[in-house]
Amino acid sequence: MEIIDAELLPVTFRDRVSESGELVIPSHNPANYELSPETVKALADSIPPETMRSYRRWWEQCGEWCAQNNRDFLPMTSQTLTEWTRVLTETPSPKTGASLSGSYIGIAIAAVRTLHTWKGHDKPDDTQARMLLKAHKKRLSDAGRRVKKSAVVDLDGFTAMVQQCDTSTLTGLRDRLIVIWSIWAFTRRSEFAARNIPDATVMKEGLVLYFSSSKTDQAGDGVDVKMPRRDDILDPVTAWTEYRTALAERGLTTGRILRRVDRWGNIGGDLKAESVNDIIQKIAAAAGVDYDENGLKLTAHGLRASGATIADEHGATGAYLRRQGRWSPTSNVAEGYIRHKDEWKNNAVANVPTIPAPRTSDTA
Repeated sequence: MEIIDAELLPVTFRDRVSESGELVIPSHNPANYELSPETVKALADSIPPETMRSYRRWWEQCGEWCAQNNRDFLPMTSQTLTEWTRVLTETPSPKTGASLSGSYIGIAIAAVRTLHTWKGHDKPDDTQARMLLKAHKKRLSDAGRRVKKSAVVDLDGFTAMVQQCDTSTLTGLRDRLIVIWSIWAFTRRSEFAARNIPDATVMKEGLVLYFSSSKTDQAGDGVDVKMPRRDDILDPVTAWTEYRTALAERGLTTGRILRRVDRWGNIGGDLKAESVNDIIQKIAAAAGVDYDENGLKLTAHGLRASGATIADEHGATGAYLRRQGRWSPTSNVAEGYIRHKDEWKNNAVANVPTIPAPRTSDTA
């Protein structure tokens, strides 16, 4: 038996040494492995609302599948996660009847593993599940399935959307702001809906919009996004000052920037992210730019891509694009948002000089 010198132990452990010098190991304490309801709620609140809604749907679906197949949902084994993933790859979408996309299934896997972390369980290993997911993505790609993208608008389409907003009304002022900031600040609809009045600051050079957190800034370090002044109807400063003045006249100087407005101009509660998308699609339809030549529909996400595309076409470098869109400095994600307008004229190999035809020899 090894004798322990109590003086060598941390203070909190010294009372665990018996008179004979043995270190007494306490029995298993379940409380050490539990999270309080308050902590679980705080963790849930740390996830963006749209992501949380998606997670909850997957928890319900996975829980039902586990119950039907006599498997434990929580904690889940890696084998159960793998089996469920295989089922998802063979399950058609209830909306379209087509196979579920790889990104959709990836969210399902992340949802289940995240819940394990919150509940204090070890996350099931997803190595085999990811192997199945990778093979599923390849099958979809080989079958001609492409990643679904939103349509984008160019400067003319952007202008047409702004012109559809009746700025003699509070609704029109709000909608103009949504369109202009969505493009110039490359906003995600959930980020935009979460912005508060003090987040916007007018300066001599333009407008600064503060994002306290975003999809790629879960730590909440925050970033300022700058939108330069303009001398046209796409000016982000004018869009803000006129809308802010209208809010102040109605007694609103704090809280969310985007609010619901009824047909009589009465202000309601906060505007949700889904409503931002609905408003953008309604304006796009009125402007005749709701679909592109490939049949793709414009969405709020499409305005984010539109901002990146317009900036790229007018000489913005990768570093500035990534900063404006709040992408990581080393990320290549921004490239996927840019839709090159003329891929023939501006093709990478379009300007390679032609080779002169060989001279034919003179014949007698």
